[in-house]
Amino acid sequence: MRYSLAAALVALTFTVQATAQGKKKQKEPAGPSMAEGADPVDEETSDDGRFTPKGKTGKLKAKTRKKKEAAKIEEIPRKKINAFADILAVWGTPPEPDAQPIYDKDQSATGFGFILGATYDIDPAFSLGLRLPWSRVVFDNVERMYSIPLDGSSNALGNPEFIGQYRMKLSPGVFVPIDFGLAAPFAQGDPDPTSADHQAAAKAMVNRTMDAGTGWHDSELYYVGRVPVKVGVGYLRQRVSWNFHASTKFVAAPKIRGALELEGDLPQPNDADVEEYKYNPVALRNTTEVGAAWNPWAGLWIGLDAWLGIDIIDEIERISQATPPSAFNWVLEPGLGYDLGFLKLNLSYIKPLGGRLEDIQGARLTGEMGF
Repeated sequence: MRYSLAAALVALTFTVQATAQGKKKQKEPAGPSMAEGADPVDEETSDDGRFTPKGKTGKLKAKTRKKKEAAKIEEIPRKKINAFADILAVWGTPPEPDAQPIYDKDQSATGFGFILGATYDIDPAFSLGLRLPWSRVVFDNVERMYSIPLDGSSNALGNPEFIGQYRMKLSPGVFVPIDFGLAAPFAQGDPDPTSADHQAAAKAMVNRTMDAGTGWHDSELYYVGRVPVKVGVGYLRQRVSWNFHASTKFVAAPKIRGALELEGDLPQPNDADVEEYKYNPVALRNTTEVGAAWNPWAGLWIGLDAWLGIDIIDEIERISQATPPSAFNWVLEPGLGYDLGFLKLNLSYIKPLGGRLEDIQGARLTGEMGF
């Protein structure tokens, strides 16, 4: 009896505990297991704290990546063949070949001409090409040295020039161009301004007038009786909507023909005490240029070039006790251009600022096509 009562008490105790545990389990729903649903780690978020990495694996790396993506530069592709033409106009009074300006403003010259050329890219960094100049000038009683007048018109071929350029690439859109050229001495005319052959002297003055009216920018095309050799170096930073360029070049022109027939009888310019006129065996000129262009809208371009021409060694040197004329000449060339896609056009005005070229000026219309 005692054993039966004890067994009943034990059974009752286990029954009560089981019932309580069952009720507890009903009140507390079971949570998901790691094998079910999303990983809690994937849903975690946190703000940057004081120990957030700042180096190559942190925010700095992300910023650097964005900067690199923004710094990508769209380069302007070059065409393999580029053909171009300059139509030139000049007006005013050119200086005498011995660098003496003509002070009679009633004397004038009006001229036009063109320069045709093309370049071919043998390599993306190296080009060869050719330029051909021709000009015509009308003289209105322009007196030369020894009071020999030019009245009427004349035309003349300039020096064909074989040109080359090597472009050293520094970075996307940034280049150092190295230019060189050799001109064939085909410029027409007698380089002696005192020549009795007036027609030949007039042709030489055509070339000298175009050289002056374009601000000594392309003297290698217009030296008469000489073999011009050109070498230059520059800097070009080119972008889709703007560009900047700077360059300097030297043109040396050894003489191969010409002499002063009346050297002993030449007049004294400005009543100065002229000791001697010297026809130099080598002429030397330097042109240093800087310029920029901006594309404000669609295909429209606005640009400005400025250069300093230095006549280091004149063609004809006047040796005198008087103060020699300045060898320096500043020139400005503002311009407007338009890119039609297949054709680029640019119209500019050439204005020398004082110096020997103060009484002459010019304009240039350039067209360029690439293939």
